[in-house]
Amino acid sequence: MKKTLNKHFPPPTLQELNTLYFNKTEKLEALPDNYTYSNSNTLKNKYGIKDFIRFVQKCEHDVAEAVVNLRQEALPKKFDSSYLKYLHKRLFENTFEWAGHTRDLPFKFEDGTVAVMRKIGSSSSIVSLAVGDKIKECLEKIDRTLSKKNNLQGLSREEFVNDAGEIFAFLTNVYPFREGNGLTQQIFFEKLAEAAGHKLDFSVATKERMTRIYSDAIMLKGDVDNTTTVKHLFEDISNPEKVRILKEFINYRIRVDVDSCNINDQIIVAPNEGDTYTGTYEADSPNSIMIKTMDSCVICHKDYLTPEQLKALKFGDKITFIAPITKNLDKILIPAEKLAPLTEKKIIETIINNIYILKNREEIEHLSKLVYGNSKILDQNLHLIHKNPETSKQLAEQIENSPQSISKFAGFKIWIIKSPKRKIAEKNFSKLSQAIEKYVDTIESTKNRILKEHQVEQRRVKQAIEMPSEAVLNILNSPKDKWNKYLESSPLLREEFNNFMSKIVLRLSTSEHKALNDADYKTLAESIGISENRARIITEIFNKAKEICIEFRAFQINKLKIMMIEN
Repeated sequence: MKKTLNKHFPPPTLQELNTLYFNKTEKLEALPDNYTYSNSNTLKNKYGIKDFIRFVQKCEHDVAEAVVNLRQEALPKKFDSSYLKYLHKRLFENTFEWAGHTRDLPFKFEDGTVAVMRKIGSSSSIVSLAVGDKIKECLEKIDRTLSKKNNLQGLSREEFVNDAGEIFAFLTNVYPFREGNGLTQQIFFEKLAEAAGHKLDFSVATKERMTRIYSDAIMLKGDVDNTTTVKHLFEDISNPEKVRILKEFINYRIRVDVDSCNINDQIIVAPNEGDTYTGTYEADSPNSIMIKTMDSCVICHKDYLTPEQLKALKFGDKITFIAPITKNLDKILIPAEKLAPLTEKKIIETIINNIYILKNREEIEHLSKLVYGNSKILDQNLHLIHKNPETSKQLAEQIENSPQSISKFAGFKIWIIKSPKRKIAEKNFSKLSQAIEKYVDTIESTKNRILKEHQVEQRRVKQAIEMPSEAVLNILNSPKDKWNKYLESSPLLREEFNNFMSKIVLRLSTSEHKALNDADYKTLAESIGISENRARIITEIFNKAKEICIEFRAFQINKLKIMMIEN
């Protein structure tokens, strides 16, 4: 009777065939050490390079090319462990014979040795990586999860971050390949995100952060939740605003600290909304600041802080801040600033450096030299006057009525004979008294002017300027030949446009207007207390609006001339 093969039993799996092959043919011992060259930590490679540093350099070069090619490939029809193995093979096919093969299955090298690594670490290890058959079981579990959740498609970005983070952490514990797990996972999840309508940018994750991610994701025996740092990573690399913030900061620090700082050695993160952070202000970029906490370096966009907070910050300062839960930077063009009242110390500093005060003081010192032979003799008295102007009246009267109670006159007098210096002293002590009175009057008027100017400044900076309305933006974004038509056809729009311009003009100081005209983003940003990117936006909007105003004014004048000629 003819037998029908495979009628009741499925064909053997690849794992079963491997096991049969290595058990029934050559009795070769499969060892973890066979992945490396004898007496070396260098993995056996197709290049035949045994020097570890040279091997790493060659491997990184080939892998970098493979990454570029993989990112250009079309998305797979299905995301599963087979695709994960495919990615590993494509990444390392020029480097390892075993590329695409998991570590739980024995692999025979061309040199005849057999390698397998069914277990990582000792039995007493607290690390709980997948062992032996568990590797295949875990990969199948991931396959089922992705299939059940439709490859995470149809999810919001936040939902994707949560689910993808959990799978990423789980896969990290599987550690399916002898080497190259991290990069393979990254490419896999980049493609998974792309298929789900999202984007993951691992370029903003520093080497040290990824090391921490893999370390935290590896489940220790007894762990319940090991996904917190992974989900934080996925939030940062999937949120377009956070990606821009991190990328700008990292690229800037690499550029300016090329010889003194390796940014890859830092755990650079964006703040989680609603969390409180305490640390030291250690570095900045044109658009962000870095707060070094106990376990990471938090990058905070400058526009998340108020102008007064940003202006007050100095390197080395301790700072505590709560990351904003919602921060819509698109609504405000120029933020309001709460300008603190002037301190007495600041008022005095401003007064004594005032040009009129300096001139009056020079006069007092000159007269003091004539009267007492010492130009600095009243310095202590003047210092007291700065703090309490009322003391000036007493000093002026004392000099007028009893000048030598301050000090002896310059020169000498013997009986009725007076030296020239004594005569000059007696002639000028009343002038010195009057100079003191004039000095305090100047102080009072200067102080009043300083306080008044500061109040004006407080009112100016407390005005927030909103982003232009949609109607104004339409004009700003329209072709030049449409400007006059839009403004002429709508008096209300014209009024709104002019009001917008007036608000900006009044909100900015003279020096800020200069920075605006010079397109000096750094100076403008420091003066207002904003990021340089925000300063650039203000400059571009204002200059475009200014150009439209000039063009429309010329149009109106020309139109008026034509009407006058016709009449």
